[in-house]
Amino acid sequence: MIEIHFARPDLANKIADELTGASLLSDARNGLFLAQARRTGKSWFLQKDLTPALEAKGWIVLYVDFWKDVTRDPAKLITDVVETAFEQHLGFVTRAAKRMGIAKIGVPGTASIDLAPSLDFDALTLADALNELHKRSGKKIALLIDEAQHALTSDAGEAAMIALKSARDQMNAAGNEPTLLLVMSGSHQDKLMRLTNSPAAPFWGSRVELLERLGTRYVDWCIERLQNEFSALKTLNREKLYRAFDEFGNRPQFFLNAIKDAIRELGANAGEADWTERVSDRVLAIAARQKQTDRDAFAATYLQLDPLEQAVLWRLLDRGAQFKPYDAQAMTFYKANIGKSTTAATVQRKLEALREKNPPLLWKSQRAEYSPYDQSLQNWYNFEVNAGRWPPRPHDQEKG
Repeated sequence: MIEIHFARPDLANKIADELTGASLLSDARNGLFLAQARRTGKSWFLQKDLTPALEAKGWIVLYVDFWKDVTRDPAKLITDVVETAFEQHLGFVTRAAKRMGIAKIGVPGTASIDLAPSLDFDALTLADALNELHKRSGKKIALLIDEAQHALTSDAGEAAMIALKSARDQMNAAGNEPTLLLVMSGSHQDKLMRLTNSPAAPFWGSRVELLERLGTRYVDWCIERLQNEFSALKTLNREKLYRAFDEFGNRPQFFLNAIKDAIRELGANAGEADWTERVSDRVLAIAARQKQTDRDAFAATYLQLDPLEQAVLWRLLDRGAQFKPYDAQAMTFYKANIGKSTTAATVQRKLEALREKNPPLLWKSQRAEYSPYDQSLQNWYNFEVNAGRWPPRPHDQEKG
């Protein structure tokens, strides 16, 4: 019905200027980390807005989506896109590399890219490969990594992040213009921050920023498109649709589906004077119902957990990044909630059980750091606490 991509060239150009050093106060040349919830247009923005903005400045842009195949090592996904860049941007580089005796491009801890399978020479590091692409092409390189926090779930992924940090340092030596830009996005701010928030993190010192949400400008764009497509839709209530879009968490797919459903349900009454107002009301009602359905689903999932699983999840949601599953305070908390003492080994089994739920409730990094798997779970907990309805109880769900 409507093209789902809402172009944001102004935002893309602003970020591109920050990345390329046009802004004095920006630290983006050391790595830009953008967080925003899933299905809010983040990936589309990277590919359809930021990529052309950087390409217009003469940069080679490489895009990697770590979520595309979560079973593969992130390091291998990076080497794949570097290999593709050699082939697409500089086919002669592969031949030149063979003449130089370079057979492979490799990242520590992962398989190498074979440039000449019949040869057997030392591997070329990722930093060297990116630098070689820069030198041969005469262009600067921007590497955009979507769902970058997934790198923290494996040794090879962490090795890839360390290798990229090394490549950035080598190619962006002090006093020189940057030749390698790194943009990393994530759908969970807390997870993404684990790439930056401690001396052990690969990009310690960098900041995680929230990508600007689509907001009311997107709704206005949708309304304009709808009014051009449907002659009967001339006076949609913008304020109600703004509220509905916010209720949907700024997720275009859910918003557009609600509009489609409302038009289909009320289509027979298109001749009535108040039809467009009723469409707006219907979309807002669908949004409110969906939000309550999601909350009920979280409550039902929580109530199906055994008492210790509930206590462990509660402790994580309450403590956030400060969660320590086995310290004395946590063990006291568990005892208070289940009525008896437990052991660290038992808590560990419950953590693994929460990770293995379908869908998973917990995310674990290679360093045994835990977060909610989905930011929506944390949002639900925060809402229920603020409403004075925590913890959930069976009769509360029935009332909801």
